[in-house]
Amino acid sequence: MDNICIIMMTFNRPKYIERSIESLYKRAGQEFDLFIFDDNSDKETFELLNGLKEKYKFTIFRNKETLGVYKNFCINIDKIEKDYDYYIKLDSDIEILSEEFLPNMLENFQYPEYVSCLVPRAEGIQNSERNVHPINFYGGHTIKKNAPIVYGCCFIFRKEVIKSLILPKNTEEKWGIDSLLYQHSIKCGDVLLVEDVGVYHIDNTFGQRRVDSEYFLDRGRWNSCDLNDIWFLEISKLLYPKKIDRIAMTAIKQKSNTYEEFKIKCNEFLNKKLNLSTINKKQKIMKTVYKITSPMNFGKDSNIEHGTFKYFSEIPPWAKNNTKVVIEKEQVIDDFQEIIEKENKKDDKNGFILGIDDSDNISKTKFKIENEKEETGSTIQNEADENKESLQEEKKEKKENNKNTSENISPKKKTAGRPKKIKQ
Repeated sequence: MDNICIIMMTFNRPKYIERSIESLYKRAGQEFDLFIFDDNSDKETFELLNGLKEKYKFTIFRNKETLGVYKNFCINIDKIEKDYDYYIKLDSDIEILSEEFLPNMLENFQYPEYVSCLVPRAEGIQNSERNVHPINFYGGHTIKKNAPIVYGCCFIFRKEVIKSLILPKNTEEKWGIDSLLYQHSIKCGDVLLVEDVGVYHIDNTFGQRRVDSEYFLDRGRWNSCDLNDIWFLEISKLLYPKKIDRIAMTAIKQKSNTYEEFKIKCNEFLNKKLNLSTINKKQKIMKTVYKITSPMNFGKDSNIEHGTFKYFSEIPPWAKNNTKVVIEKEQVIDDFQEIIEKENKKDDKNGFILGIDDSDNISKTKFKIENEKEETGSTIQNEADENKESLQEEKKEKKENNKNTSENISPKKKTAGRPKKIKQ
């Protein structure tokens, strides 16, 4: 039987870690040795790890100080013998979904062309290119060869990949390990994405943001999810069963400097103490643009500043099949196209730059949120039940006034295993 080494890097978030380790031992389908690289987690997390260690008999390497993802991997990988048949890098926020996970994945290494790395399908991750790359079939599995979109949360490598891996240790790099591992794998052979064997990425889903909203609000890593949508998601829970439409939430957020201020203004809006002005009286024609992001935990690309994103009317050639960037589709109003063209003249890389963690810049560039309604002469409208009555009264008043005078009266604005092989 194959000797398998699984490496999991941990740092706090004990609930995720427990869920990940329990699912691994439940669904792996064959024996393996698990090594934990802990990056000096807090007391609660380390107590959990020690408890799970007693239960499953795995090995823990704990750093004396927090090093970051990159150095945590580089330093501790040298403590493991390089004579395993396969090495798996598994993130600590990944739950194994498929039964007999290891046998079902490893049999794809028998693919006629040399395969250096396997990646399972990761549920909970959104990307516009996910379903674009052509699929093929092998041994009853649905596969994609060298697809541009792979998921660094779970890599399965042949031993030759790890043996030939050379990573610089004297660096300030804090993220980027997933991208570097993938690039090295491509040099060694083909990478297969196995679509019918799955894992669940707990950390990268709206569902987890609903459960652990405070963590994501504090972190603010992803602009769309953590600096916009999570505000709306959290406020919708607080206002339930009442609701405010997203277009109104967007306008309120533009008037708010903090999340606490946003909550107050939402309540004022529902109680008719806050009026929002008209956003756009023109008919709104929606168009698709492409958001190219260079995440801090990916490798650097010379076409885009690390830690920023750009908008494009079409996917630029340098971004296609590029493992260092993430491509997402977004719907925007038609006049956003003018902004892209204007900014492209200033930027020699033909992109429209916004900082990932700079949400204020979005409003400054007149960026209209994707869910704006296509209405003529529309205003942001509060959809709370209380406003319905006031709107009806407004219409009635206007009708009566039209009968009595020829003047135009403007209506009021609506408000919108086995730890044996350790190097000594």
